[in-house]
Amino acid sequence: MMETNALKSLNQKQQDPKADRTQAQPPKPSAGHRRLDVFVGKWNGKGENKEGAPVLAGAPVTTKELYEWLSGKFFLIHYGEMHFVDQELNAIRIIGYDELNHQYSMDCFDSTGFYRRYLGTVNEDSWKFTGESERVEITIKDNGNTMIVHWEIKTDGLNWLPLCEFRAFKESD
Repeated sequence: MMETNALKSLNQKQQDPKADRTQAQPPKPSAGHRRLDVFVGKWNGKGENKEGAPVLAGAPVTTKELYEWLSGKFFLIHYGEMHFVDQELNAIRIIGYDELNHQYSMDCFDSTGFYRRYLGTVNEDSWKFTGESERVEITIKDNGNTMIVHWEIKTDGLNWLPLCEFRAFKESD
């Protein structure tokens, strides 16, 4: 199980009853945490399901997404709605950064009852999160106002297929 620096620091203080708690400084988010700021806000997207979609391949997709910080700014909370034809998929994702391992994580809970865990990396404006059978690449463009999203799925355990693609635009404040 991954342990963040904040949790590790808290655990060490709890194990040492003589620790001077009056001089302890609260943990601060690292540069890795602050990189997640690019997602914060409301986004609206349009795209389509692709050939790897288990249902409604080729169907148009619309999305509404909200990213906001959990107090402390160590974890980003994502609320997402995806609509295609007469179906809707809702999800909550918790995105964090493990400073010790230089690794992002995303835990997803959706309205179909699935839980998925993804591990992620970032390279300039490209974010990649990979799970056991799904992965996503999110590219941020236009000074942080456009998000290009490509989901893929592995249905046979070996080969990745396009699942869904959409382009989302950040709402003005």
